Amino acid sequence: MVNGPQFVEAANAMAYRVLGQHGGDEWAAVGELFRMLTGRPPDDRQLATLVELFQSQQEHFGQHTDARDAYLEAGQWRPPASADRTRLAALSTVASTLRNYDICITKR
Repeated sequence: MVNGPQFVEAANAMAYRVLGQHGGDEWAAVGELFRMLTGRPPDDRQLATLVELFQSQQEHFGQHTDARDAYLEAGQWRPPASADRTRLAALSTVASTLRNYDICITKR
């Protein structure tokens, strides 16, 4: 359920918003996503791990553009034509990963 089309669509829109705010600064973009979804900034280890995920997903989606486009077409929201679709899909994957992180689901 948390990987359903509506959640992927929400991750896509959130990633687009964060990329608009932070442009090419992937560390700031990933840190902002973490803060938005958890209510606190990431520690250094968490940030480094998530940036590594972003970079690996960016490489993957750069090589597999069909998968990238299919991922970005979940739900009704579509990124503008001017969006960097590879970076957007990679950051959206980070957002989806964070949404599945127990700290985003469970308040302790």
